[in-house]
Amino acid sequence: MSRVDDFISIQELPSGKGYADVIFLPWRGAEKPALVVELKWDQGADGAIK
Repeated sequence: MSRVDDFISIQELPSGKGYADVIFLPWRGAEKPALVVELKWDQGADGAIK
């Protein structure tokens, strides 16, 4: 876990059937959305969504 600007960065967080690659959670009080980054090798956006 590390701090990036107004976010806490968490890598390889368990979620459902696998792991989200990187999650950025805003610090309490920061008026920003959470971001979930899912990376897929040799696949497009549809592969990441599945």
